[in-house]
Amino acid sequence: MNDESPYLIPRAIPLRYEFFPGWGWAEMRVVVLGLIVGALAFANATWVIRTPDWVRLVALIWPSAIGYFLALPGIQGTSFWSQWVAWHQYRQRPTRWLYDWNRPEGWEEGNGET
Repeated sequence: MNDESPYLIPRAIPLRYEFFPGWGWAEMRVVVLGLIVGALAFANATWVIRTPDWVRLVALIWPSAIGYFLALPGIQGTSFWSQWVAWHQYRQRPTRWLYDWNRPEGWEEGNGET
């Protein structure tokens, strides 16, 4: 039982390019989109509405933080954004109802008809 050969343990290989573990192009797009929305809100609050300084900072930081936390990988390695996209794709699939609409009304399981 003292076999000196090492065991080969398989490791998950990511199928897409990642900048950091769990951070690929899709997550970077979400963060950049949050930064753009924050910059536009900051510019609007600065030059159009002329709000106080704290409102401008909130307008800059909140969309960026929301984009970051949407793309942040969770405990299982998937982000909230990727889970939401997967859920949306699942909801868009057609539902398949396994029901025989052509069966006779008096059909029962055990009478030998198939």
